[in-house]
Amino acid sequence: MALTRTKNEVVLLIPPEASSFAEELINENGYIITSNNGSLNTVNCTYCKTGKLVLRKNQLNGNQFLGCSHYPACNRTYNNIDILFDNIVCPHCNSGFMTKRRGKFGNFLGCTNYPDCRKTIDLK
Repeated sequence: MALTRTKNEVVLLIPPEASSFAEELINENGYIITSNNGSLNTVNCTYCKTGKLVLRKNQLNGNQFLGCSHYPACNRTYNNIDILFDNIVCPHCNSGFMTKRRGKFGNFLGCTNYPDCRKTIDLK
C-alpha cells in the first residue's frame, strides 16, 4: 500500500486484496474509488522510446493529460488520455498514436502528430 498527497488531492495505491486499514480509509473518508482491476496499462513513450506515459494533472485548470515519465528530459505530452486504453501506434510515422476524431465526413482515426503526420484511418 502506498499513500501520497499533492496540493489538492490524495492518492492511495492498494493491491486488489485490500487490507483492513485500507478499507477503513476508503469507507470512513468518502474517497472516490478508481480501479484498474489489478492490471496497469503501461504505454511506452514513442518520442524517447524509453519512458512510459503517465497520467498528470494541469495545475492551472485541473485537466488531465499524459506525459512522459522521463520529464523534463522528454517533454512529450498528449491531451487525449484514451491512448492508455487504445494504444494504436501510427503505422506511418511510428511516433504518434491513432486517436478517434470527428470530421465533416464522419469519425476517423488520426495521428497525434498532425500536422506533421497526416495518416488517417476511416471508421465507416
